[in-house]
Amino acid sequence: MKRFLIVILVILLASFVISGLAYLSYTPDDNCTKMKLYTERYNEVSKKLGMTYSEYERLNAFEVLRLLKKDTEYGYIKASYDLAKEEEINCITYGGMSKWERFQIDVYSGEFFD
Repeated sequence: MKRFLIVILVILLASFVISGLAYLSYTPDDNCTKMKLYTERYNEVSKKLGMTYSEYERLNAFEVLRLLKKDTEYGYIKASYDLAKEEEINCITYGGMSKWERFQIDVYSGEFFD
């Protein structure tokens, strides 16, 4: 019985030590800074090509393919806009959270292990 309790105690202590080390090494993503970078990238590409995201979305598939054949930068309009919007949502969502709350969310969602 004592051996069984010692084995269980060692397993529990090992898991606490591992999770503590994981928390200490954890640094949450700065979504607001990423949002600014992606927004700047979108503005640069949009200005360079003279087209906004809404104008790009109104085009039919053949026009999009024609533009992409002319210059592959047109694909960056949609990509940078989508990334900026995703990071904006994450910035708002995670803005006031503590490191511990973010750590729990990332561990439970599986993003911590990516």
